[in-house]
Amino acid sequence: MKNRTLVVLNKSLLNVLLKKESSNVARIIKIGLPCFLAFYFVVQHFYPGAMSPDSINILTQARTGNISDSFPIFNVYLWKFLDQYVVEGPAGMLVLNMLLYYAGLFMTFYSLAKNYSRLSSLVCILFGFFPPIIGILGAVWSDITLTSLLMFLLGLSVFTGFGAEPDTLSKPVKAFVAILGLVIAFAAVSTRHNAAAAVIPIVFLFFSSFVPNKNHAAPLERFSRLLVVFLIAAVATVGLFVASKYINSEYTVEKKYFWRVTVLYDLAGISCRTQEDQLSEILVSGQGLDNICGLYTPKSYIPLVLGEQIHELDAAKRFKGAPLKIRSGGDEINDLLFSHWISALIDNPSAYFSHRSDFFLALTTKHFGALWAPVFDSIYSNELGIAARDKVDSRIFDKIRSLSLNSIIFLPIVYLVLALLVFSISFVAILRKNSNCNNRVVTFALAVSLSGLFHLIGVSVFAVSSDFRYSHWLIVSALMSFALFFFSFVKTEEN
Repeated sequence: MKNRTLVVLNKSLLNVLLKKESSNVARIIKIGLPCFLAFYFVVQHFYPGAMSPDSINILTQARTGNISDSFPIFNVYLWKFLDQYVVEGPAGMLVLNMLLYYAGLFMTFYSLAKNYSRLSSLVCILFGFFPPIIGILGAVWSDITLTSLLMFLLGLSVFTGFGAEPDTLSKPVKAFVAILGLVIAFAAVSTRHNAAAAVIPIVFLFFSSFVPNKNHAAPLERFSRLLVVFLIAAVATVGLFVASKYINSEYTVEKKYFWRVTVLYDLAGISCRTQEDQLSEILVSGQGLDNICGLYTPKSYIPLVLGEQIHELDAAKRFKGAPLKIRSGGDEINDLLFSHWISALIDNPSAYFSHRSDFFLALTTKHFGALWAPVFDSIYSNELGIAARDKVDSRIFDKIRSLSLNSIIFLPIVYLVLALLVFSISFVAILRKNSNCNNRVVTFALAVSLSGLFHLIGVSVFAVSSDFRYSHWLIVSALMSFALFFFSFVKTEEN
């Protein structure tokens, strides 16, 4: 009976999953083992999951049902489900994020290992343990959920378009993969207010994975086909974005109009550069150019609403003033704020550009006293029954913290340059007639680099604090696009 059971398992599992090919077994071990070890390492270190005030706010909303528009409703309900039916606290979100991230990593490099066995295993190990990635990977933030969802969709796309040729998949399997991909894309769009820009190129990658690969097509024909797929992906993503915003609007209990902080932040930046008060007429407190400019900093909007320049490292030199508070009201005041904001941008484009440029530099370079947290494993004090902690005692993470202070590998601007290089060279390679590369993998590289660049643009224009976590997807996508681009020019290995 025991032997018969083993035979059945061999036929049902090994034949289907491993296809009885030793090369596939080797791929699963070579790629699966480092992914599993990295998954275990991150979960074990961060457990039950690092939590900042944002994390605490979302879980509080999930438990009380008093849902505001400060965060997308998807995050609240996802955490609510996990908190009620899986495990209380942040552990459910931590494990889900890591499952999505490392499953995507596995699918990507398992697919590439079909042609690049040893190289795929090595790069997978580097990705699984790369310090600028894992330093905040276990934090329960919407930024990490976005990274995890995009990584899963990326892995699904690479597996569909490269690991398993689209024309070999049955119609039911194609339908299942298509539905799963769209669900993941909708979840990604719904995770952050500004996530849609990053999602479009990955949806394009997903759609293009279903298109037959024509290596011998003329460059113009290949580019035209990809452009059509990109436009379809953009329309589909916009549709998902609109649906997500409708759900947010319908099910939000408390309207805080969080977009107003962007108005406040931009008008403060313009006012301080033009020395013309653009804010006082829409404020109920904190009026006056001296107060506004004393609190303003390109690093974040937080001093404006706290009334203290908290980003000044020397407490004795911190400016203390009156917090800026925008007049309350509904649609009427919102219309006034929006029109006032747009008018200020149109009338003072150079001041606005200077303000956002300084913010961009704060976001992509290292600024002590700002929101520079390339390693975050703390749990802030809370009333949710989750034990607070300053940090996790770990020699490995202590070394990562030390490395983050001195190494350029933690500077987001490095990955911006890398993503721009990969995008530019990939674009040229696609247009060249006799490009000595794998066109499908080059397309993957182009799409992934573009996703990181789009995300950075969205953050640079609409974000109001220069958190390191906002660059997390840029770092992951830039490295992944470089790896894919490198693979596209490497001679195929024999497994």
